[in-house]
Amino acid sequence: MSTFRAALRGVSWALAAQVITGVGQIAYSALTARVFSPFAFGEFTAALSLQGLISLCTAAGMSSFVVKEAHFRRAQLRAINVVLFSVGSLGAAAYWFISPLWLAWLNSPGGIRFVPLLTWATFVSPIASVQWALLRREGNGRADAMVYVSAFIVATGAAAVCAIHFRESWTLALGVAINPIIQILFSRVMRRAIYPDDGGRLSFDWLFFAIRVTGQSLVYFGLGQVPTWSLGASASPATLGEFSRGNTLAQLPAHALGTAMNIGAGPHWRKIETDESRIRGVSDALALGASVSFTCFAALAALSRPLTSLWLGPGWDLAAEFTVWLAIGFAISLATGVLANYLEMAGGLSRVYLIQFANAVGLAFGVLLLLLLHDFRLLLAGFVLSHLLGLVTAVLQVSAALGTRSRQLFKQLVAPLVSAIGVASVAYAVAYFVKVGTGGSTNLSNAAQFCSGAFVAIILVLLTRKWQPAFSILVARGVLKRA
Repeated sequence: MSTFRAALRGVSWALAAQVITGVGQIAYSALTARVFSPFAFGEFTAALSLQGLISLCTAAGMSSFVVKEAHFRRAQLRAINVVLFSVGSLGAAAYWFISPLWLAWLNSPGGIRFVPLLTWATFVSPIASVQWALLRREGNGRADAMVYVSAFIVATGAAAVCAIHFRESWTLALGVAINPIIQILFSRVMRRAIYPDDGGRLSFDWLFFAIRVTGQSLVYFGLGQVPTWSLGASASPATLGEFSRGNTLAQLPAHALGTAMNIGAGPHWRKIETDESRIRGVSDALALGASVSFTCFAALAALSRPLTSLWLGPGWDLAAEFTVWLAIGFAISLATGVLANYLEMAGGLSRVYLIQFANAVGLAFGVLLLLLLHDFRLLLAGFVLSHLLGLVTAVLQVSAALGTRSRQLFKQLVAPLVSAIGVASVAYAVAYFVKVGTGGSTNLSNAAQFCSGAFVAIILVLLTRKWQPAFSILVARGVLKRA
């Protein structure tokens, strides 16, 4: 099996897992949005943002090293486990003591009720991430997907049952606490590789690599959390809660597509040996990623209002407006992620830092406008600008790393962008006419708007597929046959 086909197969399994968990997350959010108020979600979002920050500090680089390393030894694994236990303990202690101050800063002191469960999650998450990475490096996409889906179903199912039974908002944190335990157990069961213990001197290059990757991942996480932190510090928990639901709706497909592409393609970048193959691989990956992400998120932005009303029920109107801006930003970020993932796996972390700097410039502009004019829309415009600057910088940096002209990569973005704008415009127009025809914003009207707009968008994509660069790439690679 060729490297491209192996990567595509891995992406397919990972994407299937992400779709299943994404649908489950939407169902879980729909249920909990009808049990708990936007205020409770805002406090949970504030508490979770610190937990995610600390967990990223303790594990991100380790899992990247495990996936990318061509030759892995048992001595390295033992050393990594010792480090993980230590940093997990320190991270949990840091979360426990810092969280009251953090929640006060974000105007969410009531979020303290989530701290015990999230402290446990902070301790165990680093161990889970590396156990899962050890399974991922074996290249068994099906086993990887089974572990991911199983952990989600068990954790989210337990949280949903407890939410319905107890009607207490602390249950929102239960799934976060259970998920890593299931990942550890199932990853250990599914792993097949046995790593040699060949003795000799143990090099700690892995630790320095892990620190560098953690640094750049931390910057990415911080940039992604700037809107949350800015709204939390300047608005009420209810507004932050609405933002969290809009962010969930936009981020679920973004996380699904981004994770699928990185998990599927990441382990295979190291197998490409020639410069020509690298250029072609990156170019094809960018075209495929942009074709999927631009179209999906353009349609999401166009249909966000009826979809949000159906999903969350009454009382969540602001979440729909948040979703439009976030969908545009995430569409751009996924294309950037394809290029950044290649740079990370190729060891070009200094170039990744430049992408992050470009992201920071756009976000700083949005935060400044928020502070001056007190309009959250300006913050979200900065969010979109941030990802646009990041994509341009990523294209330039990858082109320089590969020794090719940036025009070749920019051209891969034009057709997906034009197609996405066309699909979104038609979907929005159809949904609007259906709304006028049904004469209201009832659940039935919202369902008719969304279903008709989505149906027309899908038909339009299918009718124009032969003019899409993604279709040509899959035909050229032998994945599809031209009719």
